Amino acid sequence: EQATARNMTRSATLIPHAWIGRHADVGALEQMRRAYRQSQPDDAAPLTLTAILCKAVGSALAQFPRFNAAFDHRAQEIVYRDYCHIGVAVDTPHGLVVPVVRDVARASLTEIAQQLQNLSRAARNGQLAAQAMRGAGFTISNLGGLGVQAIQPLVSWPQVALLGIAALDERLALTADAIATRVLLPLTLGFDHRVINGGDAARFLSCVVNLLADPEMLLKEI
Repeated sequence: EQATARNMTRSATLIPHAWIGRHADVGALEQMRRAYRQSQPDDAAPLTLTAILCKAVGSALAQFPRFNAAFDHRAQEIVYRDYCHIGVAVDTPHGLVVPVVRDVARASLTEIAQQLQNLSRAARNGQLAAQAMRGAGFTISNLGGLGVQAIQPLVSWPQVALLGIAALDERLALTADAIATRVLLPLTLGFDHRVINGGDAARFLSCVVNLLADPEMLLKEI
């Protein structure tokens, strides 16, 4: 908890934050994900929405490398990373920890799901190695499972961006000839305004939203 407090203080002090938000339509994605989950063996790592978000964000980071950078405030330089590791915030009995999913851009969804399962178990059991929490270039904070309707998280220094996830929101929508249910996922992109401007942030977030709306493209990488 003391380490988390120090890190949050540093982030809030050093990073000029800005946030933007979008809703991603994930109705088709959730249908396909749940169908795939039911077909998985009992001992398989579950294909969770967080695993899919990691893959979508990894694909977006490949297109927008500035969001996978670090800012050296002493040298006033942007340092680009040549790898794609994503930290995933996990709420545990021991406090908040952020284990790191490695090589997300190259890993399959099955491999990402397995990493997440292993890291989450270790975190909740208090057995997470320090090395497992190092090296992330971007962070995902998913509080949707706790019913949070909106989230405005702090960027983890020296990263320059992170994605906050709130709870799925089901809404009725009127189409041309019927009333349909839309499943919407609230996304909040927080970013370091010294490094990323609002237009680029909007384009990055739109990229993630569009990837989540194309489940066949995402799930073919299982």
